[in-house]
Amino acid sequence: MSMTRPQLLPSAVAHTEWVLSALDGKGLSLEERMHAAVTVFGFVRGVAVNIEPEVEQRRHTGITGDEWVDQQAPALLDIAASRRFPIFSQAAGTELDMGLDTLFEFGLARMLDGIGEWISGRSTLTERRTGM
Repeated sequence: MSMTRPQLLPSAVAHTEWVLSALDGKGLSLEERMHAAVTVFGFVRGVAVNIEPEVEQRRHTGITGDEWVDQQAPALLDIAASRRFPIFSQAAGTELDMGLDTLFEFGLARMLDGIGEWISGRSTLTERRTGM
């Protein structure tokens, strides 16, 4: 799906309608609601674009993403030992769930939190201006 030349497909319009409906009545202009819908879509697409290559790599190599990460442990330990990247190196030897599902859920929640704060901030500003 293109963000600049969107195809008017029912499933794409259904997603946009869902976001617009969730934001309806929140004091946002139609343009602001459309911007939020496209922003959420961009995030979803950004994560989803990695699903097919991951499936293809698993089919091609026969190993899972977790197995691949395990195979990279020596390289990570070498990077950590260099002391060039002290903060990143904290990941060496730890169990971090960096799977697409977890990344998607975390990112979407933070994005929606941010949109919620943006709306809340606008409401607070409007209340201050109107003395409510």
